Amino acid sequence: MKKIIYITMLLFVIFPAANAQSPDFRAFNWGTSFSQVQYGESAALIKNIDNDELLYKDVLGGFSCEVAYIFNENKKLASGMYIFTKTYRNPQLYVEDYYIFKKLLTTRYGNPLAENEVWSNNVKPYDKYDFGQAVANDKLYLNTFWKTNRSQIKLSLTNNNGRPTMEIQYTALSMNELLNMDIINQALKKL
Repeated sequence: MKKIIYITMLLFVIFPAANAQSPDFRAFNWGTSFSQVQYGESAALIKNIDNDELLYKDVLGGFSCEVAYIFNENKKLASGMYIFTKTYRNPQLYVEDYYIFKKLLTTRYGNPLAENEVWSNNVKPYDKYDFGQAVANDKLYLNTFWKTNRSQIKLSLTNNNGRPTMEIQYTALSMNELLNMDIINQALKKL
């Protein structure tokens, strides 16, 4: 009997606190079910990849992008990503976009945890005004990281299939929300 009272009190403490938090990625928290994301996302669905990933088309801050939701083996949301799809003739414009989003993410999450310029082996760094060409030539990879209590956020600019690509990836830090709650709820009913 004490066990049931303890679990009931624990549930009243945990669930209201979980509902009060801000979403981890877009309108959803880590551990949200595949069907809840599919039902709740208002952007245009591009494709459902093996019921493990949902891909949508949207606009973020005036920039066209694809939005990817990635689920674990329990069909729980584990990661999300913005993949920017705008193309430019001048590769330096990708770098400018990168710094726009770096500033926005810094405003939202505070100073970055880490910032990296990763150069290919034996490459003399380009002038800062040629970073776009360096990315286009697959000689430079830029990334910046932030961390919250529940997520790691990574902004990256890299060469993908011959063109610069910018992405923002959100990943769950804790696996607690990603557990199969149906199994836990069944156990609670039997207690």
